[in-house]
Amino acid sequence: MRIVYMGTPSFAAEILKRLNDYEHGEIVAVYTQPDRLGGRGKNKVVEPETKILAKELNIPVYQPEKFRNNPEAVAELRALNPDILVVAAYGMLLPQEVLDIPKYGAYNVHGSLLPKYRGAAPVQRCLLNGDTLTGVTIMRMEAGLDTGPTLLQQAISIHDTEENCHNAGSLLMDIAHSGATLLLEALEFIRNDDVTLIKQNDELATHAAKLTKQEAQIDFTKPSLAIHNHVRGFSPNPGATANLIFEGKDPVAVRIEAGYPLERLDFEPTAEQENANCGEILGIFKNYIVVKCENSFYGIRQLRLAGKPSMDAKSFQNGYLRNNSHSLFALLQAD
Repeated sequence: MRIVYMGTPSFAAEILKRLNDYEHGEIVAVYTQPDRLGGRGKNKVVEPETKILAKELNIPVYQPEKFRNNPEAVAELRALNPDILVVAAYGMLLPQEVLDIPKYGAYNVHGSLLPKYRGAAPVQRCLLNGDTLTGVTIMRMEAGLDTGPTLLQQAISIHDTEENCHNAGSLLMDIAHSGATLLLEALEFIRNDDVTLIKQNDELATHAAKLTKQEAQIDFTKPSLAIHNHVRGFSPNPGATANLIFEGKDPVAVRIEAGYPLERLDFEPTAEQENANCGEILGIFKNYIVVKCENSFYGIRQLRLAGKPSMDAKSFQNGYLRNNSHSLFALLQAD
């Protein structure tokens, strides 16, 4: 089976690793999004993770800007004579003329239990919504956005304990590993012409729009559980941003990388802490920076100041707070 694989980020690269070992197929080409400017200052050309892996595997790489209204790109794909297109987080809608090229059609590895969370950010959105269950779907593609019939699905539990807490990065990798296994199973059904497709129920569909920088900002007037889900959904990228207050000084801009709702950890606030302003740093509890939220408290375990490396709560206490605070630092030291 001649396979053309289409995918761009690390999620797609993880699936490509497994697909490359499929004994009944040959990956004749890999398509990714074009290289983009990235890094600090956005002045460095960054190659997609899937492109980097494909080059290591000696698989030809193609990076068209688009297929729609691009007859050259369509003709180039057709000349590869693929039996099937396998797509995972490619980041580009494929027009019908592309989907019609391969003998067996195009199949997508999608990170949700469709029809829930159609769109670009299903994993991030399920965490933002506080879901406890997600999954992966192998779907035959059609021109609509994740609307095609499903072939296989597998549910995946979302972990949310202090010791084992999924964020978007770790959940994406777990879904990629499960998706790769399910994809190989699906390819066997397709190869043996034993495919049973199930039409999606459009009435149950929800949309998972791409995350925006504007959404990244944390609102501490919300409850700690909402903030917890926000941090998980935006970690590690693009990152949840926040302005923290202490001792009435100007807010400190930080990127919060990990934390936990303190009501789950037997935190007992004082009356003074109960009456604090939302977004105010109130001390250290265990390995967490205590921040006031709406009728609750959020504990920051890992954060990053602008231009600084990632640090845990104790490092923040002994570094930034030691140099910028007096009475608060004394309170933290007493803890």
